[in-house]
Amino acid sequence: STTPTLHPAFAKSFANGDIKLLSSDNVLFPMSSDTLSRASGWFTAMFSLPQSPPDLAAGKACQCIELSVTEPSQVLCGLLSIISGIALPSLDDIDFVESVLYAADKYDMPMPTAVLRASALPIFLQKRPIRVYAIACHMSWEAEAKEAASRTLGLDIMAKENADDLGRLDTPYLLKLFALHDKRRRQLAEALDNFIIPAPIPAPAPAPWQGARACPCRGPWWAFKLAWSREPWRLARLREHDAPPSVAPEVDRLFNQKCSKCERAALEESAFKRIKQLFSQLPQTIEVSSEA
Repeated sequence: STTPTLHPAFAKSFANGDIKLLSSDNVLFPMSSDTLSRASGWFTAMFSLPQSPPDLAAGKACQCIELSVTEPSQVLCGLLSIISGIALPSLDDIDFVESVLYAADKYDMPMPTAVLRASALPIFLQKRPIRVYAIACHMSWEAEAKEAASRTLGLDIMAKENADDLGRLDTPYLLKLFALHDKRRRQLAEALDNFIIPAPIPAPAPAPWQGARACPCRGPWWAFKLAWSREPWRLARLREHDAPPSVAPEVDRLFNQKCSKCERAALEESAFKRIKQLFSQLPQTIEVSSEA
């Protein structure tokens, strides 16, 4: 077999280490059992087991333990660097962060878990909310899972580029995420169908406009409703604004395109608060601790 490589940073920091961890790709990490015991419940339990007597042959007063682990050297280096204070590893790769986090959980290491939870996960919330949701669900972190689920509302979660991240989810959490998106779509579609737009003054007819049945300028309104039913993620930011935003062409036309017949916008700004209220009343996230 190939001779293991000694990691230089740990060989220097733990020159007198009494244990060496061998990574899955054959890199040795000298460590102190005291450091591992303080940082890890798993190693504390292991070191509390009865040990073989020291090997006194050839004048040796003690014997360095070599322990093989399943983690590759990159992950093991990141994990051990945190608990030993050698360095904080770069946290700009979510695959690496996830691997180190799961290793910390496996070895019952609270400090690396807390560091990655507070420092690393928020970095990826905007660009990789589904992946963060999967990690948070795996770790049973409800606050992070709920925040990440809410961030997915601005995504087409069925798009091809999201397939790998969705594939990391256990079925109950995947179904909850799908249910959230579907419930929002259905709830808003019903609310928009019942949304009444007041008639102009003087009113051309005694009955108020509802939907697109009373005036030809209702075309942009129908386009807005159709855009929501087909691509609701494009309009998810509507609830964040105090004035009609330029989040989609369909929204712009609602407020800027004048009807040649009644000379008013398809939806006046005074109605925006009511539209925004509809969005704010939609479900925003899931409860990860409840039954799927």
